[in-house]
Amino acid sequence: LIDRQTAAEAVQAQLILKITTPPPESETNTLDAALVIQGDDRFRLRAWKLNQTIFDLTATPDGTFIVANEEMKKKAPEAEQDLAKLTDQLGALLSGPNYREANLSLSNPGFGSDVPLLESTISASWDSGFGEINRRSLTPERFAIYKSDAGLPDIGLQTVYSVYDGLYWYRRVVVIGDFGEIEMTFRDVELNGELNPRAFRPPRRAVRVEALTVSSASEQDSP
Repeated sequence: LIDRQTAAEAVQAQLILKITTPPPESETNTLDAALVIQGDDRFRLRAWKLNQTIFDLTATPDGTFIVANEEMKKKAPEAEQDLAKLTDQLGALLSGPNYREANLSLSNPGFGSDVPLLESTISASWDSGFGEINRRSLTPERFAIYKSDAGLPDIGLQTVYSVYDGLYWYRRVVVIGDFGEIEMTFRDVELNGELNPRAFRPPRRAVRVEALTVSSASEQDSP
C-alpha cells in the first residue's frame, strides 16, 4: 500500500470538473480544468470555461493562494473561500491516508457468500478518518476525513482508478462535504513527468487564503 501510494511523485492531468453547490440551490457548473501535484504539499488546480479562467488555486508550503473570476464572486460569494479551504487539503487527500498510522483489517464476505475472497475489502481507520481499500488492486475505493478544526469541512471521497504506465491513479473522484460536491473526471494523465519550474508559482493577482479569511471577517463585522 505504501509503495503504491508513493510511486506517483508528480501528477499532471486534464480533467472535467463538476461543482455542485450545497442544498437548497444544488446548482451544478461544468468546467475544463488542469491539475498539477507534487508530493502531498504542492498542488495547483486551474479551471476555465469558454477560454475564460474561473479560478486558479495554488497550495504550497508557503501558503494557499487563489484567483477567482469576478462573476463567480458575485454569483457565489462563499465559493471562493470554500474552494480555498478544500484546496488546502486536496493535495493530501488525493495522495491518500497515512497507512503507516492506520489500523488495517480484512472484511471477509459472509459465510456462504458467492463473493470471492479477492473481492473482499480491507478496512482502514486512523485518527482523522476511515476508508475501504480494494484488496485486488490495493487502491482506496472510498474514505472520509473528519474535521481537524472548526474552519475545515468534513470530507468524503469516492474513487475509481485506472492504470497509467504501470502506476495507479484516479480516473474519477467525487469529493463530498458541507461545501457541496466536486466531481473530477481525469484524462491525459501523466505521472512522474518533468514539471514546469513555474508550475506552483501563484499568479500575481492571487490572494493568500489567510488574507481572504481576514477580509471576510472584517466585512461581517462592519455595520
